Amino acid sequence: GIDDPRVWYNLGNSHFKSGHIGASLIAYRRGMRLAPRDADLSANYRYVRLFAADKIDPVGELFLATWWHALVDQLAIHEARWLAAIAFWIAACLSVWRFWPDMSRRAAIPMWIVGAIWVVWLLATGASATCYARDVATKDGFVIFEQSDVRGGPGNEYTLQFVAHDGLAGTVERTESGWHLVRFPNGLKGWLQS
Repeated sequence: GIDDPRVWYNLGNSHFKSGHIGASLIAYRRGMRLAPRDADLSANYRYVRLFAADKIDPVGELFLATWWHALVDQLAIHEARWLAAIAFWIAACLSVWRFWPDMSRRAAIPMWIVGAIWVVWLLATGASATCYARDVATKDGFVIFEQSDVRGGPGNEYTLQFVAHDGLAGTVERTESGWHLVRFPNGLKGWLQS
């Protein structure tokens, strides 16, 4: 019941030393969600990824999306929420101060500052939403068995597409009859048994 990055770091190390690549990556990723700027977690995560048998190149994305995700990955979800809340209250207070009917105060705060704070609030709110989608709404995972069959449908009677190995990353899109439809980093989809 302890959700602490140090615990996830040690659990990831233990799984790696036991030869469980997927379980190790899960632990490191959970720790990185709590402490995204922790150098040890990031280094171990990258190192253990080298041991995954399946090397799948991710589908490229627009450079703005790559830049945005690199920026947001530096924030934990609670940090993004606090940043958005603080930016909102600063922007709201400055707006009230700037637009209050008393004309003598208007010159004290230039309009561009009020506008800039609202832009910061919009960016912080977007970062918070992206963190929520990354950490809560999206079900990312790793294969934790030595090998698993990826099928064309939710059952063993469907065509075998390929064999996934311990440590392969994927995003669960839906679950049906004890099977998960998984989207892999290269954009391909397949069904894995729970």
